[in-house]
Amino acid sequence: MARWFNPDEAKLAITAAYGQALAGNMEDLMLTNPKLSVQALGFDYFGGELAGVLITPWCMNLMLLPGLQSQWAQLPSGRQFQHDFPYGSFIFTVARLPGLDVFAQCSLFSDMAGFGSQEDVVAAGEAALDALLTKPVPASVSRRHLLQGRLR
Repeated sequence: MARWFNPDEAKLAITAAYGQALAGNMEDLMLTNPKLSVQALGFDYFGGELAGVLITPWCMNLMLLPGLQSQWAQLPSGRQFQHDFPYGSFIFTVARLPGLDVFAQCSLFSDMAGFGSQEDVVAAGEAALDALLTKPVPASVSRRHLLQGRLR
């Protein structure tokens, strides 16, 4: 059974779970950016689920935590499903971690080397989340433009 969070609890649980992953086995890997830390952005209800952005030194993911009616929460880890936002449809992968139970993630950035500071990556994550949740999809805008904040 999926665990449900309020937005503030979600941010704390995500930060704790991924902070443990960083301390446990990710910190010394070459793919991590030592200038970055784990941070959860957003995590407000959208379409009955908590949606937000997870920032880590090794990736930035769009994340969903299930609401009471979320059908995907019953899927096994690794299973993919499509979820619609005002910007468009994205493919999410179901995952599980201690402290979070079930969640879904969609990669926004998998190489964090290009970010010079936590402030830079937070600005990118906030821009992507804002565009994803509030902007209609212009026909000429690609996913890459969304992530770069270029909506025209």
